[in-house]
Amino acid sequence: MKIIQISPSFLPHKGGVEAHVQKVSEALIAFGHQVEIISWEEGCLVNKAYQHKQWQTQITAVDQIDDKLEVTNKLSVWKQIYAFLPLLKSADVIQVHDVAWWLLPVWPFLYRKIFITFHGWEGIYPVPWKNIWQRKFFGQFAKGVVHVGHFIQKFYGDKPDLVTYGGVDPQLNFPKRQLKPKQFSIVFTGRLVEENEIEKYFETIEYLRQTNTHIKVVWVGDGPYHQLCAQVGKVTGMIDQKSIMRYLQTADLVFASSYLSILTAQAMGKLVVAFFSHALKASYLRDYPGAKFMILAKEPRKLVKQLNHLSGSQQQKMSRDASRWANQQTWPKLAEAYLALWRQKLN
Repeated sequence: MKIIQISPSFLPHKGGVEAHVQKVSEALIAFGHQVEIISWEEGCLVNKAYQHKQWQTQITAVDQIDDKLEVTNKLSVWKQIYAFLPLLKSADVIQVHDVAWWLLPVWPFLYRKIFITFHGWEGIYPVPWKNIWQRKFFGQFAKGVVHVGHFIQKFYGDKPDLVTYGGVDPQLNFPKRQLKPKQFSIVFTGRLVEENEIEKYFETIEYLRQTNTHIKVVWVGDGPYHQLCAQVGKVTGMIDQKSIMRYLQTADLVFASSYLSILTAQAMGKLVVAFFSHALKASYLRDYPGAKFMILAKEPRKLVKQLNHLSGSQQQKMSRDASRWANQQTWPKLAEAYLALWRQKLN
């Protein structure tokens, strides 16, 4: 099959959507399919003929029509996407990630093969009505819909054909170190933004330091809270997956609030904790199948209390069970689920 993935951004940019598109594409190519990526890069839409282990080849760019127009200006994007119409027509499947509105002017020519993946939420709660309406609108006219998380149907109302939580590259079960009474290492992975409950993690660290005098903290990520996080630990900025895993290897405790970060840490046998402040984030975390191997809380004091009551054997069991489950959620398995959906809907 010839498959075109349309993503708001792609490599070398780092993030959950980019990783999802990259890893699924690599698995599809390994299965013998052809994959190309259309994404936004430095003021224009680009088409990348994607190849496993050599991702950037045969790049074709459509120059921005007016450099005074930004990507948020729909007219600029629509003019550019129309130039890709011949390429889009040649595809067997068009899998668009979040940015379905890019395809509006060419939708009548392509509606038989457009599939949509909705990733996460916009970080606004309650969810604005226009966001709900947009997802329902595009979902209704797509050939198939994929949700990253069961919470999306609950809070946006559209019905998915496939629900996923992402994937991992299977990991070795690194030895899990028991939390020590006087010294341990904490690693946060994810974007340093308000929706990821950064301030609650700060408060948790303060509580833990009352009884644990030597706590090493590393913030693996970047965002508006960069400077604040640097006051209580090292901030790495956005780094590649291999570098993230090196930090996770030495962690006794992992703070993570997004599916891909949680899955990666659990695959490595780490004890993961996360916070929620409202109903959507509570559903986001509690409906995640691996939540039974995590510690979830609304308030830092309650989370610390749960940690203190967790015995060493309980820690070991949670980490072992989490690793066993997470390592079954592979990217090739997800690629096979996409293929099954495409074949079902296209036949």
